Amino acid sequence: MKSQRIRFFLRRFFRRRELEDDLQEELNSHLAMDVRERMERGEQPLQAQAAARRQFGNLGLVKDVARDNWGFGWLEQAMQDVRYALRTLRQAPLFTVTLVLTLALGLGSTTAIFSVVDAILLRPLPFSQPERLAMIWEIPPGSKKPNVVALNNFVAWKQRSRSFESMAAFFQLPMNLLGDGETEQVPGLAVTSEFFQVLGTPPLLGRVFRPAEYFRDEPKEVILTYGTWQRLFGGRMDVIGKRISINVSHHEIIGVMPPGFGLENYRADLYVPLAINFEEGRNYSVVGRLRENVTATAARADIAAIAIQTARENQNLNAGWSAMVISLLEQTVGNFRLILLVFFASVLLLLLIACANVANLLLMRGIRRSREISVRFALGAGTARIVRQLLVESVVLSGIGGILGIGFAWLALRLVIANVPPSASIPRLHEAALNPTIVCFGIVLSLATGILFGLAPAVQASKPDLVHALHESSRSVTSGRKMRRALVVVEIALSFILAAAAGLMIRSFVRLADVNPGFHAEHVLTARMLLLPVQKQEWRADAVDQMLQGIRALPGVIAAGSIGILPMEG
Repeated sequence: MKSQRIRFFLRRFFRRRELEDDLQEELNSHLAMDVRERMERGEQPLQAQAAARRQFGNLGLVKDVARDNWGFGWLEQAMQDVRYALRTLRQAPLFTVTLVLTLALGLGSTTAIFSVVDAILLRPLPFSQPERLAMIWEIPPGSKKPNVVALNNFVAWKQRSRSFESMAAFFQLPMNLLGDGETEQVPGLAVTSEFFQVLGTPPLLGRVFRPAEYFRDEPKEVILTYGTWQRLFGGRMDVIGKRISINVSHHEIIGVMPPGFGLENYRADLYVPLAINFEEGRNYSVVGRLRENVTATAARADIAAIAIQTARENQNLNAGWSAMVISLLEQTVGNFRLILLVFFASVLLLLLIACANVANLLLMRGIRRSREISVRFALGAGTARIVRQLLVESVVLSGIGGILGIGFAWLALRLVIANVPPSASIPRLHEAALNPTIVCFGIVLSLATGILFGLAPAVQASKPDLVHALHESSRSVTSGRKMRRALVVVEIALSFILAAAAGLMIRSFVRLADVNPGFHAEHVLTARMLLLPVQKQEWRADAVDQMLQGIRALPGVIAAGSIGILPMEG
């Protein structure tokens, strides 16, 4: 019995035409039987057919009852509403195009910005269990800002912490890479051997650095990022074991990391082992992986307690210093969380403006359609049926606008990513795309928008007193004019309020994004030069002086200087 129900259920969806033909054949069979019985009783053929049809009733109603028994009644009515909505909208092309374009711009802008919010704020980092990753910093006396770490304290945290499963230290440094007779400067990271274990990412090829104690001289090994492997070696699989020249030293390639691997705020093309020097000051960053079921609060308390211990043990190095723990996601996003949320709120306000305008236009159109709706009431249509049909019109409008909006969002997103300068340093912006999650968001937003701007006009247009419009046309016209004027006033007022709010939001976004560097950055150029540590200090100073003299002698150069860390980078 159950299998028969399943077969019939599948047949309803995939063999609908056959079901309709069977229904029509069955109805014709019943009519023919009734006609034969009447003719056997002596009635004439035409009279028998007419009497049989009268007794049988409305064939269309009988079919509707049968479809309801199939479970297709709601679908049939929905399709009728959609067809009627499309036909009605085609009759008013200017009205339809205006509303669709308004909605497309609002929905497209919101979808595009949400794709950026999703990529930066909502999507997990590309590591194993990224919620367990955190950065650990030291805090100078009298300050709340994070500071890089001394190696002695890193070792103390690593050995004493009960909250962290593993830790790794690293620092960013430029590297001179020699290839094809030319030298290029590339970003790199010097990391301890636990770095890849902490992030939980195995190499695509080869291996990572072997666990080792801390040595002053690092092994001459290097791990390539996926992009560097493709750029230098064209993705050749026999790259493991080859040597490349980094800072005039030959390094053996021991591994290649998978695509997308890397810390967002620490761009690197190469990874080399970290040469530990405990005599150096605070130069290192620390990333750690929390143990299972350890909260961020517990980790902060744990590291803070160890910082108090190290301050007592080494007052020359740590007097007044403390430590802090920040989740890796929060560290990656930084101040962009507030900026993006403000911008997203601004776009939502603009979408509300579009919804308000569309709702008011639908309200005015509902007044003009009062006679049509009154006729439908007179023919027996219920209030719920009218409201549903008008809501379907709104959802059809928002659906068309949503489809165009997704296309607009795709174009806007490409333009944004292509035109944002690298100096903006927006994390994970390149990951923003119209993936299935974003498309589903756009679809849901379109449906919600259709209901939002369509509900009030649908309820207003379906009020029972509209039936009297058939008998009170003159008064209806007068009241309609008054209503239209009132709606125009309400529309202007609401649009003004929402536009002002959106403007304030956008202004706040601009002010948050526009950081004053404290100096005039116009017509200022920068260049980087890497001088190797093996070179004598006197030679390096002379080389910098000669370079600056040559730059100052160039036409159009007013001044030139050198600095270890550029402003806004340290």
